[in-house]
Amino acid sequence: MTTTPQNPAIYNDLVIIIGCDWYQPFTITSNGTPLNLTGYTAEMVIKDAKGGNIIQDCADFITIPSPTTGVILIQIPHATTNTYTERAGVYDLTMTSGSIIFPLLTGVIALERMS
Repeated sequence: MTTTPQNPAIYNDLVIIIGCDWYQPFTITSNGTPLNLTGYTAEMVIKDAKGGNIIQDCADFITIPSPTTGVILIQIPHATTNTYTERAGVYDLTMTSGSIIFPLLTGVIALERMS
């Protein structure tokens, strides 16, 4: 998925399958060119509702593997997703540089079991 930093964030729905590894790369671009993320950090939080309780703080699962490629990678292992219960929630993905926080993505996230 490719996104461009802006305010407000881009709205995008996601699905995590309970009991499976979740791997989601996001490529951040500016005018179609990958943004150099050197010096940036990323954060994603999953909540049960907007302004609600945190289901998952993804701090331990989010990396910027190669800053010059503009990629933010979130990898939540199956041992963690297996602790989730079926439900819908919301998430916010932000990027920080110094004291400035940029909203990137926001949306509904479904926590589902395989059929």
